[in-house]
Amino acid sequence: MRRLLLPRNSGHEGCHVAFLADPILRSLAFFPGDDGRSRSPRPERSRPERRQVLCRRRWWWAEPCCGCSWHADPDGGEERTQGEEPEEGAMVLLGKSWVCRSFGKNRCSFAGIAPLEAVLFDIDGTICDSDPIHYFAFHEMLQEVGYNNGEPITEEFFVKNISGGHNDDIARFLFPDWDHEKSMKFMDDKEAMFRRLAAEKVKPVDGLHKLCKWITDCGLKRAAVTNAPRANAELLISSVGLSDFFDVLIIGGECERAKPFPDPYLKALKVLGASADHTFIFEDSASGIKAGVAAGMPVVGITTRNPEEVLLKAGATFLIKNFEDPKLWMALEEEEKAATEAVIA
Repeated sequence: MRRLLLPRNSGHEGCHVAFLADPILRSLAFFPGDDGRSRSPRPERSRPERRQVLCRRRWWWAEPCCGCSWHADPDGGEERTQGEEPEEGAMVLLGKSWVCRSFGKNRCSFAGIAPLEAVLFDIDGTICDSDPIHYFAFHEMLQEVGYNNGEPITEEFFVKNISGGHNDDIARFLFPDWDHEKSMKFMDDKEAMFRRLAAEKVKPVDGLHKLCKWITDCGLKRAAVTNAPRANAELLISSVGLSDFFDVLIIGGECERAKPFPDPYLKALKVLGASADHTFIFEDSASGIKAGVAAGMPVVGITTRNPEEVLLKAGATFLIKNFEDPKLWMALEEEEKAATEAVIA
């Protein structure tokens, strides 16, 4: 049994996989291009509503495709490219399951993970926009200790060097000449200041409760996975009304390695009894996205604070503004209906 998964919102990625998968399917919609690359027939006009029916499953042509630089070897077990990577590349994963996933910010699909088993969430900046509170606390306290000769840190500095990091790593970066006890005392005091402010100021990201209801209605497992101290994490979860939502809370500092290493997400999968092949992640930081990708799961980047290009470079599958974003609900509907999965015997 060989399984073919086609993204309904893209054309050329599906061409590669379908061309390699089965000659019957190839004869329906595809023909080989130069140098062994597969090409889709050029439609009369590029329109998103143009459809092709394959094995009674409907998918979308995003645009006419005349071949691209991605090459898949049906006899190999590795991903490789031929020529230059396109601006919005597609990655073909080879093995027993032929899976094609999109990695452009305008393409959004969970084509390779149906049926879903679990959804994992970061906390700071993901379920709540808490980064401004962290920034304020660092801004004030670093000035008090004379960091950078008393010059206040900028938000750009915070996003690049602090946001999403584990406190041990942040302390080493900020205070390389301080002993561990002194630097961690600073971090503990900063977290106490954060909690005092967050208790009154933190709000859920738009659409959070709508998404949580969808997850609950689908019976999916769920975990919160964070580099924040446990006291912070529990406060934020409670503040946005999700105390009874998560099955488990995983703290990076309680794992062998925190994000950007995959350990916290791998631990969440183990505790939940879920498979990486049927789980995805919501993250807002490059550190968290790298951890999720390293753990073998697609990661949806949420652009509460961090620049889009930073999240995409870290490996985000696609980006959303918040949990109301139509791109997210299109992808969830696609997964829920299994509209893109064709099984080829």
